[in-house]
Amino acid sequence: MSKDKNGNPNTLVSLKEYFDGKLDDFEEKVELQFKLSKEAVEKALIQNDTRLEGMNEFRNSLRDQASTFITRQELTLMIKSITDKIESQQKFIYMALGMVALIAFVAKFL
Repeated sequence: MSKDKNGNPNTLVSLKEYFDGKLDDFEEKVELQFKLSKEAVEKALIQNDTRLEGMNEFRNSLRDQASTFITRQELTLMIKSITDKIESQQKFIYMALGMVALIAFVAKFL
């Protein structure tokens, strides 16, 4: 083996060997980047699934809660029923007051 002027061994390689080595290094870097990217995507998918599960639980709890609420139709019917009862009571009270007034009026003349 020959040596350069500083006494280091000359390591002459052909141009093909040099580019093959560079290409191998590049391929290793690309494979590593691809592997890391794939792992990052898998982690992101897991996080997304976890987040969606939490959202689905929240949505289900809202649905359960909403099922216990009274509907507008039910409330309207309840209000109408109460209003009808109040009006009926008012009519009875007015009739009773009229009867008392009539009895008081007649009692004055007797």
